[in-house]
Amino acid sequence: MRGALGRRLFREDIVLCESAIDALSFLMLRPGTLCISTSGAAHNPRWLPHLLAQGRALYCAFDSDQAGDRHAATMLSLYPAIQRLRPRQHDWNDELRLSRTRTPSPTLPPRPTAAQQATLF
Repeated sequence: MRGALGRRLFREDIVLCESAIDALSFLMLRPGTLCISTSGAAHNPRWLPHLLAQGRALYCAFDSDQAGDRHAATMLSLYPAIQRLRPRQHDWNDELRLSRTRTPSPTLPPRPTAAQQATLF
């Protein structure tokens, strides 16, 4: 599946969300994704360097508001390997609610078919 930045998202990639509900909402939108809540817009949690050392692709999926954008920018400046994955709505829970009333947002690609999924992993 492709992320908002045009990159493929794989099961081993990690998506960092601001809250537990956003992590669960992202997981509902993209089953199989490894989502972690930072319990707030924490731009430099102590455990982040350990995740980066594993060589996994990391995405900062903080909210689309002033605080989320500011903390994401700080995180990306500290850790250039991390990429921004920004919801079109305020947060991923809003994206999930909206996705249940219309087609998915352009920032979230359509789910791959079962045959396509088999080739991703």
